[in-house]
This record gives sequence, structure tokens and C-alpha cells, in this order.
Amino acid sequence: MRKKLFKGYILHNKRLVYTGKAAIRSIKYPLVAPNKTALNNLSEKIIYDYEHLFGPLNVASYARNSNRYSLVDFWIDSLRAGVIWQSKSTSLIDLISKLEGSKSPSEKIFEQIDFELKNKLDKEQFKDIILLNTGIRSSSNVRSLRGRFLKCFKEEFRDTEEVIACVDKWSKDLIVEGKSILVSKQFLYWEEEFGIKIFPHFKDNHDLPKLTFFVEPSLEFSPHLPLANCLERLKKFDISRESLLGLDNNFSAFSNYFNELFNLLSRGGD
Repeated sequence: MRKKLFKGYILHNKRLVYTGKAAIRSIKYPLVAPNKTALNNLSEKIIYDYEHLFGPLNVASYARNSNRYSLVDFWIDSLRAGVIWQSKSTSLIDLISKLEGSKSPSEKIFEQIDFELKNKLDKEQFKDIILLNTGIRSSSNVRSLRGRFLKCFKEEFRDTEEVIACVDKWSKDLIVEGKSILVSKQFLYWEEEFGIKIFPHFKDNHDLPKLTFFVEPSLEFSPHLPLANCLERLKKFDISRESLLGLDNNFSAFSNYFNELFNLLSRGGD
């Protein structure tokens, strides 16, 4: 007897039961539809579903649903509470040091670098790409690293033989058999390369510093402060507005903040 074959939704359902995963339903619809009314109705239903499941699509969507609390409202309330962000935990430590009036770790490290090399470096790019980096991704390759490391130097030096040789060396040394070397070895490499001491607390406890946000005491909590005023009081920090708001690097800082709070609440705030 021929074995029965499952098709369509029955097959899809059996796959879900077998894998234990959540269902994702996709709808294929022609870009140019013969019935424009049907297409508009479908579009409106998709937007309606998204807004009610995930929140506003854009500013206009937010205005239409201003009575429904959303992720945007949570972000604004966080700003009112004095929360500020940085895209990386190392950048956050640097920022806190500056706010406390002390020299930041990256500044101390940069001062140790040989004067001749330091004169060729773009200080902010070098800090961001190397000193404040928490590790090169394992998926990085020599070509991508060359492009990144080249940005560490001032534009007028990027075409010189010395800089090109330096960038080539860094890129090739950090990639072994198609993958980046271990993060702990990356820290050791930079220490030996520049004759400096990289953040010891990141080298020794790399998995510990994960936070990308903190509550700044000088930003007094004001539950009804307009967004414009929230943005205005951030000007005193003299740091990228996008970074302080948690919106740079594909919203990674705000995402980290939301996840950490959610995990804390799920544990009962212990």
C-alpha cells in the first residue's frame, strides 16, 4: 500500500509538532494585483496586526495609536528617568569615567602609545575600533579587517607604505585558518603590538561587563517631561546624541537594556 503523503497546512502542522517551534505564517501576494481594493485591504490588515502585536511602524503610526503604550513610550519614559546608553560596555565605562571627572581608560591607554605611531592615528576611530572593541567577530576576514583598521589612521597617512604594511600585519595576525583568534589572545596581541596595557578587567573577565546603559543621577526623574526637553538636557554630555539615546549600532544598546530589564523583572527583581 502506498504511503500517504501530507501536504499544505497538514504537513506544516506536523513539522511544528515534530520540532516544537513556533509557527510563522507567510503570505505571498503579487506586487501588481488585478484587484487594488483587495490589495489595500490586505495591506491595512497587515499593518493593523503589526501595530497591535509589536507597536508603531513610524511616527505617523505612533500618532494614530497614541493612547496605546508602546516600546516608543517605554523609551521616552526611560529618558525621563535619566537612562543614557552607549553602544558597547567599554564605551559606557569610558563615559562614566568622564562624567566622574577622571581620565577615561581609553585615554590612559592612548597616552602610552609610541609618539610616532600616535601622531598618525585618528584618535577617536582608533579608540572605537581597537581600544573600546570587546573583540573581533569570528566571522571577520582579512579583507574586512583591513578596511576597518585603515580607518584607525588619519586620512593623510592611509596611503603610505608604512600604514598599509601595518594594517596588513594586524589583519593577517588576527585571522588564523579563516577565523579570528580568541578574544583573550586579541587583547594580548594589542598589548604586545603597542607596548601598552589594555583594560585588564575586560581581558580577565571578558564575559562579565555586558551592560550598555546606566541611570545618570544628574538627570532628575520627571514623569511628564516632553521628549524635546529630554533631548535638550543631553546636550551637556558633548557625546554623540544617537549613541546616548541607544539608537546607534542598530539599536543594540537599547535592545540590551530592554532585555536586561525584562530578565530582571522575570526573576522578581532579585
